Amino acid sequence: MLRTSHFPILLVESRITPVSCVLSSAPGHSAHGHKAHPTEDGSIAEMMDHASASLFFLSSFCIPFIKSAWFNYFVGKVFKDKPIAEIILRKFEHPFNENADSLIRKFCISIGLLQPGDSRDVVADIFKLLLEGKKHRKVFSSKEIEESIRSHRDSGVASSNVRRQLLRMERIGLVEKNNGGYRFKEFMSLNEILNSQILKFLIEPTFERIREYADEIDKKH
Repeated sequence: MLRTSHFPILLVESRITPVSCVLSSAPGHSAHGHKAHPTEDGSIAEMMDHASASLFFLSSFCIPFIKSAWFNYFVGKVFKDKPIAEIILRKFEHPFNENADSLIRKFCISIGLLQPGDSRDVVADIFKLLLEGKKHRKVFSSKEIEESIRSHRDSGVASSNVRRQLLRMERIGLVEKNNGGYRFKEFMSLNEILNSQILKFLIEPTFERIREYADEIDKKH
């Protein structure tokens, strides 16, 4: 049997080199006259047969499916239902006699950066580090953030996860990238960011758009 790892090479070769050119060479020799070494998976002819079968499958089933009306309808519907912006808001009781870690965690849950009961609170660690950076007006690269989190965690943290959480914080206007590093928006206080960024550019426009949908529904019913 032909191993899966051979398929990408064979598919490229079968498009570039005509099959007849390969098969017309003398047995045990390549098309350029060099002796061909048999592979552990079988002869070159068998390999070409597998490549031809793969191309037949792609052309007969995969490509027609991608071009089908059903596929286009499904993809179009997904993009049509995709919002252009979103934010999750949650309300807790008044903060009372809570430590800094609890306040940060509930703040992150309140604006959708964390799920209630979520133990994977890398975003809270990033939040605390950026708070420290705000005091000294310091920016942190994603690598520095990753190393800082690892230094006080028993388990490691994936660099991709750090970048993903930073991107989420950027999208809601909480964090920005500046001079190759990350910081809270213009080193502003959290209340300033909430009022000038999140409320003004995300919450109010979103609520206004919801009102437009409500008006259209009222007109039709």
